[in-house]
Amino acid sequence: MSPDKTSGSNGDRVIFEVDPNTDAERTAAFVFTCGTATADFKIISTPGEVVIPEIEVTSANPVELESGSGTFQVILSVSENVEYTGLGATVQQEGEWLSYTGSEAGSSAGTAVMSFSYSANEVQEARKATVTISYPNADPATVTVSQKGKTEEGGGEEPVEERYVAYMKNHYAGAASWARPDVMKFGTTITVEMLVKHDEEFVSKTGESSQWVGDWIGSLFGIETRFLIRHGDNTDNYQEWELVYVDTENNEIKIKSAIYLPADEWVHIAVVLNGDEKTVTLYQDGKVAATETMDSNIKDIDLTETYNNWQNDLQMFALGRSYDNTRDFCGMMSEVRVWNRALSADEINADGHFYSVSHDSDGLVAYWKLDDGGG
Repeated sequence: MSPDKTSGSNGDRVIFEVDPNTDAERTAAFVFTCGTATADFKIISTPGEVVIPEIEVTSANPVELESGSGTFQVILSVSENVEYTGLGATVQQEGEWLSYTGSEAGSSAGTAVMSFSYSANEVQEARKATVTISYPNADPATVTVSQKGKTEEGGGEEPVEERYVAYMKNHYAGAASWARPDVMKFGTTITVEMLVKHDEEFVSKTGESSQWVGDWIGSLFGIETRFLIRHGDNTDNYQEWELVYVDTENNEIKIKSAIYLPADEWVHIAVVLNGDEKTVTLYQDGKVAATETMDSNIKDIDLTETYNNWQNDLQMFALGRSYDNTRDFCGMMSEVRVWNRALSADEINADGHFYSVSHDSDGLVAYWKLDDGGG
């Protein structure tokens, strides 16, 4: 046992560090003095079971960043005796381009989320940093972060906007009926993927920063309160995107991406539900952005479902819309695909997969290339 200070002023606090004790009762005696006055102080440590805190990184590691500025999150699996407020992060880097901004409890039990921000890389050379995550008495966890140089290009070609994209602001594609409704019922296994490019800024659609959160939501794919991919539901970060699915009572379960949508930049996103492995995984540009255990009472996914909400408004499947017309996606969309199987990470990251697949690919049941040029 040892105090953190041996002298001080009136009102100072002394913190004693006590080592774990699994053997026998231990006693330490201390004496506080002030002039000629003294006060005895005794600490007794009784033996007991020592539970070592544990922390583990479960999100993408290493973290790979584009050259522009932005934010990202690191998701941790933590033991019951870990409080997120005690987590710390030390960044080893050249310069000061990467910063730790804080921690919060995760969306599910036994998880914590640590947030980071980074500045734009204005030189051609890529740069790296090492983040050491710490918690008292726990083994540290390490995350490697790399950022592309200003002139580095991503893999493959971006879609040609004049031919292969649809601008979704104030527009959407709906489906009240399907030519083959039987193939749009998926049980608990499905993959949805698409290319998206948000407008240059994430701003209120009415120009009022105080507007209700619905004014900021951008819907990408699905059915409100059934199966929906969207961004903007987080009032603290409108670039955060998420999947919302439901249980058999239509209660929402949300899984949020730890990698955020950039502005004015094409990204590929994918949502994979694997009913056999009971997992839900989000990908952004081929990297795992979130993964969680599937809710045990998940409702079967049926993209043909229609229903009237509490305002008696008809809800049905759409691209670029949900709930009402205010929740459109302010940007472009391309290569929207639905599969009746869980694509693997290797399949998602296959060369050229972001930009095109064969129409007769195994398990591909819906494919919107959005290249009709009209409508």
